[in-house]
Amino acid sequence: VPAAWKLTTGSADVVVAVLDSGLDASSPEFAGRIVPGYNAFTGAEDGPADFSATLDDAGHGTHVSGTIAAAADNGAGIAGIAPRTTIMPVKVVDAKGAGTFGSMVKGLDWAVAHGARIVTLSLGGVLPPAVVSYYEAPFTAAYGAGVVVVAAAGNDGAAVTTYPCNFAHVICVGSTTNDGSKVSTFSTRTSGLTL
Repeated sequence: VPAAWKLTTGSADVVVAVLDSGLDASSPEFAGRIVPGYNAFTGAEDGPADFSATLDDAGHGTHVSGTIAAAADNGAGIAGIAPRTTIMPVKVVDAKGAGTFGSMVKGLDWAVAHGARIVTLSLGGVLPPAVVSYYEAPFTAAYGAGVVVVAAAGNDGAAVTTYPCNFAHVICVGSTTNDGSKVSTFSTRTSGLTL
């Protein structure tokens, strides 16, 4: 494992940028553990106590953020896998879950420049071979800056190469069956995944 990937994710000083549909910052699951984020469509940034720029109008970004960092032992909802980390919401998809690789790169660059230690993207798509290296470059730069980037393979069950999951220096994540013996039927079987 590269040294840049060795982190202590149980600490509130670890900022996880969630590049997705935004965040419902009013949720008590994230109280005191949100830093201002960015909207890649409008160029607007959140203020210290105003998270309207990254308001989640689809719900997916809040769901992903909860999986990561929902508070533990608060008697509500679930506990995230790293409940003491801090979330940085970065809006790169709209209310219908649509975005572009351009909005993704804008969000990535902003998150890295503003102190994210980990960047997660539960989204992606296919790219023509001619543009792969162009869109890969910002992800390589993030890795060079010591930022861990994690991306989803996808959920369509197809055997297809997806990005950013398949960029070098990106940790590609898929789904397995409950016993971990094989890839789930709905998980995309992309070349960046091994079981």
